[in-house]
Amino acid sequence: MSSRRKQVRIIALREILERGRSKVFRISMVVMVLLIVGGIVAFSVFAGQGSDPITIGISGETPPSLSDELVAAGEVADQDVEVVSLAEADVESELESGVVDVVVVDGMTVVTQGGASSTVEFITSAAIRAAAIRELVATGEVSAEDVETIVNPVTVVYEQVEEGDPAEDAKAVVSWIAAILLFTTILMFGQFVAMGIVEEKQNRVVEVVISRVETSSLLIGKVLGIGALGLAQVGVFVLAGVVTLLVVPTADLPDIDITAIGIPALLWVLVWFILGYLLYSFLYAGLGATVSRQEELQGVAYIPAMLLMPAYFLTSVLVGSEIGTLGRVASLVPFWSPIVMPLRITKGDAAVWEIVLSLVLIIATTVAIVALATRVYRGAALRTGGKVKLSEAIRSADA
Repeated sequence: MSSRRKQVRIIALREILERGRSKVFRISMVVMVLLIVGGIVAFSVFAGQGSDPITIGISGETPPSLSDELVAAGEVADQDVEVVSLAEADVESELESGVVDVVVVDGMTVVTQGGASSTVEFITSAAIRAAAIRELVATGEVSAEDVETIVNPVTVVYEQVEEGDPAEDAKAVVSWIAAILLFTTILMFGQFVAMGIVEEKQNRVVEVVISRVETSSLLIGKVLGIGALGLAQVGVFVLAGVVTLLVVPTADLPDIDITAIGIPALLWVLVWFILGYLLYSFLYAGLGATVSRQEELQGVAYIPAMLLMPAYFLTSVLVGSEIGTLGRVASLVPFWSPIVMPLRITKGDAAVWEIVLSLVLIIATTVAIVALATRVYRGAALRTGGKVKLSEAIRSADA
């Protein structure tokens, strides 16, 4: 092992031990886990309350009792149902315009715009069978041989006007959770890097360390050590969420199957977390080196947050809609791609060349930021007593 690699490993291990024992790290860990668990529990308690009714159209030759059976099946599913009559020629246009959520045609065919949820399937299938049984009984000619027909009088056929994505809901949920986790953890651990640098300047530890360790090794070791803690914390958050979902199932998310998204998409989230963390951590490191006290840190820490904030807001809009030109451009911007590109990948919207180009751009930008942060750190780490201008720190690095 080379001397530089050994220095990086020692610094990284020191950061893991020091930051892992800090109150800030432990408190933030507990608070985030409580927020995740509490959010899921709250969703399971309040989900469905005050939800909009399902509008079901009926068209063609339908049993007289079908309308009443649809409403009754909705009550069993704890879901309000509104029934409207439609002409057969208007079925597709009413579905496309959103006037109705689903249409039952000829008493047995269920037509949807992009696929039916399990709730809709239950309501329509139960109502269709109940209405068919009522019609058989009304004839007065039901015999023992008709038992099988009564139990299963018709085969319900489900059709959809356009091809839907069965994992669409799961992708939306995972995309939103990933955006929140990436945004909070990238900024949180980037600030930890800056806080560590300022702390060492303030207590003069850096004067001892920098005399024995190369500046670049010290900076890289700090970022990697704190990044390992960040990755571990993200793992704890994900585990807390999965366990809570298993223990407290949510009635409104019965169709979400995380495996339908695919392991590659989830791994991409991890890749972009690492890339985003490295980019912003070295940016935080360079900015943190220019101040001498923790009280002064907020004066420069807002810069990375402001750079990443537009990507977070954009993602919150795009998660439930089409990506569009703005989303595609934003996913290629290095300071935004760690948040926006995982959303595009998860939703299956990103082309291979776009992913490759985005990776090249963020890696190149990170290399440039590392070089710049190292120079700033070398020129400002030993200067105390006030804020150091970036231009002065860069010039001092050559002195």
